[in-house]
Amino acid sequence: MDNKFDAGSCNRLCDLPDALLQHILGFLPLKDVVRTSALSRRWEYMWASVPNLNFNELEFPDRMEFLGFVERALLLSDSSPLKSLSLLCFVDREASRINSWITTAIRRKVQKLQVCLCFQTEPDINYMLPSRTFRSETLTEFCLAMHCHVRLPSSFSLPKLKVLTLMEVTFEDDGSIEKLLSVPSLQTLTLQKCIWWHLKALYISAPKLWRLCIMEKVFPTDIRSNCPVLINAPNLLYFRYSGGLFSEYTISGASVLLKALVGVHDPVEGISDQFASHTYKLLKDLSVVKHLTVTYNILEDFNLRQNFLDSFPLFSCLLYLEFNSGRVNLDCKALVAMLTNSSSLISIYFGGGLLVDSGKDEGILDPAPRCFLSSLQQITICKFDATDNQLLAVGIMLRAAKVLDELCINCSEHCSENFSGHLLQHIMELPRSSRQCTIRLVT
Repeated sequence: MDNKFDAGSCNRLCDLPDALLQHILGFLPLKDVVRTSALSRRWEYMWASVPNLNFNELEFPDRMEFLGFVERALLLSDSSPLKSLSLLCFVDREASRINSWITTAIRRKVQKLQVCLCFQTEPDINYMLPSRTFRSETLTEFCLAMHCHVRLPSSFSLPKLKVLTLMEVTFEDDGSIEKLLSVPSLQTLTLQKCIWWHLKALYISAPKLWRLCIMEKVFPTDIRSNCPVLINAPNLLYFRYSGGLFSEYTISGASVLLKALVGVHDPVEGISDQFASHTYKLLKDLSVVKHLTVTYNILEDFNLRQNFLDSFPLFSCLLYLEFNSGRVNLDCKALVAMLTNSSSLISIYFGGGLLVDSGKDEGILDPAPRCFLSSLQQITICKFDATDNQLLAVGIMLRAAKVLDELCINCSEHCSENFSGHLLQHIMELPRSSRQCTIRLVT
């Protein structure tokens, strides 16, 4: 019975048109795709037209077996256009061979190219991708990951490149990287753990860029980098940064940002002034954002710097404010300055919790920021332990927010240890300015 079912399934599968079969095979590991050649005469060369090629050396027990497999796959496959090529392999003495594989993909008009090159030891020479890579008329997505210097040609012609990802690449100081980061058709750019410390400045100028993600490589003892990063992107909508803010960032051209996420490590001892200055500059350039997510520590460093507090950026477009880590202290002067300068705020999310560190409520949010009186509708507090300092913070927020619709409190497992009574009833009995406010406890 099982044999009849298998035969019937095979017959039905073989009745499908070639184009659909090739599409289905594109979702399978390439080694499994090649094995289908043993099914029948029709399947013998079916795999050769698969539009997606994925070569991963880690899936092979032997390096020579991997190299031979790639060579045979590219040699025996036909010359039909490729949708994607993904290549992960170690570079020993096969740089020229690897470049020939990439060149073959470019000749086959590949649209998506992902290259991850690993080195057995630290490379002492610059690696240069084949120049044909940067003259592709069809490449729309390009991801390059390798822990070494990359040499690029002096000129580019990538008219369809929309998505560019560079990972752990060290940029050369020859102006070529700026040309790559400023391709006119570029829409999404990701720089992950790349190194540009030795550059005088890093320029990104892309007229169609709408998403930019920068994740800096940070070493706790390395504070050499003070290379300014200059970003000109008039159509930028989404911005994400994580790192130590050793460099000063300048974002210009954008009239409105939909969403920005800024995750910053604690400042390195000895450069707190530089850290505060760079943080202030970045927040000022992001003041046109509608949805902002930040780590709380970027505000703490402002508390002792009255000049920054007195000229805090005006977030007139900000609707949603999130603190994704770190317990927020409602006593924080910079927090109050930010809330005061966010007149249209609708929602605040405290992902790491909220408390009043001093244990006293005199003068906190009094007078209340404008958004608490006219626009703030939702407050979410996570990691709630029901300590006295946290309950005090909840009481202050309820008292200050006059148009609040919902207060959502996500309780931690320690709530029952710190508060023995009926927690929801206790919070419901706290004085509040908004009678339509619904209070939800999530346990």
